[in-house]
Amino acid sequence: MRGIPGSGKSTIALKLAQCLRATLVEYDDIKSELIDVIDRKLIARTAYNIAKSLVKTNLKAKNDIIFDSLGYFSSAFRDYRKNLPQHYKLIIFECEAEDPPLIHKRILNRKDIKKSQNRIVFNVADSKKKIEKVKHIYNWKLKTNKPIHETLNEALRFLRLI
Repeated sequence: MRGIPGSGKSTIALKLAQCLRATLVEYDDIKSELIDVIDRKLIARTAYNIAKSLVKTNLKAKNDIIFDSLGYFSSAFRDYRKNLPQHYKLIIFECEAEDPPLIHKRILNRKDIKKSQNRIVFNVADSKKKIEKVKHIYNWKLKTNKPIHETLNEALRFLRLI
């Protein structure tokens, strides 16, 4: 799962994990646990390395995994492609709300939002849904400004197609 903050990726990731009985690895949760423990400059990279380790361990155990993150680390995708067993599929759900007021509302409604975050910048691309197939890697754009059950059903339909 990847997308900007407030795009609905964590909500969809949790619902998908429940439906598929998959292991959920949440980058933001790992990051928030590190805030008071290590230097701020090291948090993002350390959280990513911990998440990568959790994903690798679960792959070895033959578990399906949902990794919830911003997902814009180019090194992350190289690592996952390189370490993915041949019979596994890497499926990237790109969450796009395309509704700045809705995104803003979602962010403000979070219980864990930091009071210092008083400015939110949106970069919303106007793009159409597409399936991109490259070997065993799939990319699907989810429009997340619909009710959660509609978005979840769309994701599950896509998973049945591949």
